[in-house]
Amino acid sequence: MKGKRGVITALSDNFFLIKYVFRFTPVFAVFKTVMQPVNAFISVFTYTYSLKFILDSIQQQKGFQYIMTFLAFLALANVVIRVIDAYLEHVSTPIAREKLKKELQLELFDKAMRMDLSCYDDPEFYNQFILSISQAEEKSFLVFENVMELISQACFVLSLGAVILTMDIGGLIFALAATALSLLGNIKITKLKYEKDIRSKPYERKRDYVKRVFYLADYAKEIRLYDVKDKLISEFTDSNRMIKSYIKRYFKRIAPLTFLNKYILNSLLVFCVYMIVLLYKTLVLKTISLGSFATMFYATSQLKDYLLLFTAVFPKLQSNSLYIECFKKFIEYRPKIMDLPSPHPVRPQPHELCLKDIRFCYETGGRPVLQGINLKITPGSKIALVGYNGAGKSTLVKLLLRLYETEQGEILLDGRNIKEYGLQAYRDLFGVVFQDYQIFAATLAQNVTMKPGKLDSAQRARVWSALRISGLEPLVAKLPQGIDTPLTKEFEEHGVNLSGGEKQKLALARVLYKDSPFVVLDEPSSALDPLSEFHFNQVVMQQFQNKTVIFISHRLSTTKMADRIYLLKNGAVLEEGSHDQLMQQNGVYKAMFEIQASKYKTE
Repeated sequence: MKGKRGVITALSDNFFLIKYVFRFTPVFAVFKTVMQPVNAFISVFTYTYSLKFILDSIQQQKGFQYIMTFLAFLALANVVIRVIDAYLEHVSTPIAREKLKKELQLELFDKAMRMDLSCYDDPEFYNQFILSISQAEEKSFLVFENVMELISQACFVLSLGAVILTMDIGGLIFALAATALSLLGNIKITKLKYEKDIRSKPYERKRDYVKRVFYLADYAKEIRLYDVKDKLISEFTDSNRMIKSYIKRYFKRIAPLTFLNKYILNSLLVFCVYMIVLLYKTLVLKTISLGSFATMFYATSQLKDYLLLFTAVFPKLQSNSLYIECFKKFIEYRPKIMDLPSPHPVRPQPHELCLKDIRFCYETGGRPVLQGINLKITPGSKIALVGYNGAGKSTLVKLLLRLYETEQGEILLDGRNIKEYGLQAYRDLFGVVFQDYQIFAATLAQNVTMKPGKLDSAQRARVWSALRISGLEPLVAKLPQGIDTPLTKEFEEHGVNLSGGEKQKLALARVLYKDSPFVVLDEPSSALDPLSEFHFNQVVMQQFQNKTVIFISHRLSTTKMADRIYLLKNGAVLEEGSHDQLMQQNGVYKAMFEIQASKYKTE
């Protein structure tokens, strides 16, 4: 079957993930591993060898006290083991699991933080990323338990095999034969079940889709207003009918094989044939004692069961291996955007940005999103990037922030390639309001500062100042907890959900609080009404008059305040100049501006 992995590869992958359990919870992992052979030995000794000892002692007329002494020792050993097992299960394991969750997720968070933004554009890698970060701690513990299960079953098999070999090799032959026949039967049954699942899967997906449609709010209005519900119910019914037909069809083949595998090959071979052999050796040949008879019969049936359990672990390891391969690709990924060994320091001075012959593609060999871009952004200037959707404006901003690397050309800060600066130090130069900015489930103040912990009086004053300038202070003043009010209802029942315009003002407050030399505004006033937009423009001009401002806007009334406007089309700069200069050129900018002016009556 596609996706099957070799035993060696599967073991290698599983041990790769287990190393995190040993790394973050070493005492628990070592103790748990040691307990597997101890448990197996005590269990085999208690339920297998002791049977021979007791029956032979009775047959040899040993004293009652002799047998009771043996049983007392055995009971004490089992009590100790059971107490240790209970402690492992109910105390050590939950604590270790939580510690593993914490430490592994922190490592994955750090990995995600350093992951290139381009990874989000690769669907295969992004799927691996989501799978890894969402299942890592659960899968790592599951893999650990599976390997412990494998070690445990191996110890049982070796212990039982040793007991049988000391008495009669025939038991080992019967156990191996029964196991081999059962495995062959299980393989055939598994293959049939797999075929049934594959053929049923399209109908299961269709059935699940219909279920989602009826339960999700996104579809509620259409379902009530149109007759599409009849079509959906019909598809749901047909899907169920097809699934049932496959169940019936494969049951006719699976049921006989299951009976043959479970009862004929298993019960008949061991519980009938081998029992007759043992009875003959005990009663006719008299070559084995009554204790040996009972021990051999029990040990052989147990060995067969543990051999099957042992082999059943490998499909689990192979299944884990498919996930672990995704995890390995993610955890072993090395980001392309990294600091140099000795980065150049960013000096506190008025900064100049220069873009030289920039070319960029999201996919290697794909259509260029930007090509031949040359810009010079002087300290304190106000730069507007305009153009139709898909012109490359937001991409250009991402390159400036070094969220992506240029394919060709270079970006210079104060005459030096930005790759020569420390990555975080360079990005700290920018205060940004993205087009898809996010509000976090935290207090309003933390959403402004974007930092954890309590604020001192000076920091709280800065937060209030940023909120006042951004225009959000009147709303915050009405909140019972002021700037300590939790935002969103993700974790707080009394959390506050902001409107689109309020969120945008909050995003602006972040930039004001950060007080960086560069301010980047991607569609800053898209969610604001005309009056709020006017106030926003005033804030930008007054508060950022000594800063370099780069903004993207579709509302060309906003661009009038820019010192220089760059109009992008098909990834290239088509026109550039001030508002007045571009209006005199009678080009694309003027046409766009006049269309908007006639619609919104802007000047």
